[in-house]
Amino acid sequence: MTLNPNFDQIGQNFVKFYYEKFDKKAERHLVAQFYVPQSLLTFEGQQVMGAEDIYRKLTEGFPMDDIARSLTKVDCQPTLDGGVLVFVLGQLKGQTEGDKVMGFSQVFILKPLNDSFVIAHDIFRLSLHDFCV
Repeated sequence: MTLNPNFDQIGQNFVKFYYEKFDKKAERHLVAQFYVPQSLLTFEGQQVMGAEDIYRKLTEGFPMDDIARSLTKVDCQPTLDGGVLVFVLGQLKGQTEGDKVMGFSQVFILKPLNDSFVIAHDIFRLSLHDFCV
């Protein structure tokens, strides 16, 4: 059992890089380097496994091209194998006139591989609520 003492710095740096690249459609392919054949993405309830299928989902199956993202909070915890659990809370807005601001949450589990980290798990959800009063 090895806890990475740099878990917060690793998680914060990862989030900064990931969203800077993801939010620009022309650079979105750069986040693909973090996914491996065993990676699992759950995007709005749809599960995709493997780096190639995840890459395809992120570059072809994402509903917004360029995104304005505002992060509310990033929480990081060390995992027992030296990895990092990252929870992100924020808001998204498309760049098209009339696009509404939407809340979102995303969870990453980063696993150490060689001298870097890969995304083992990635769960994304828009914060949409259907309230009955």
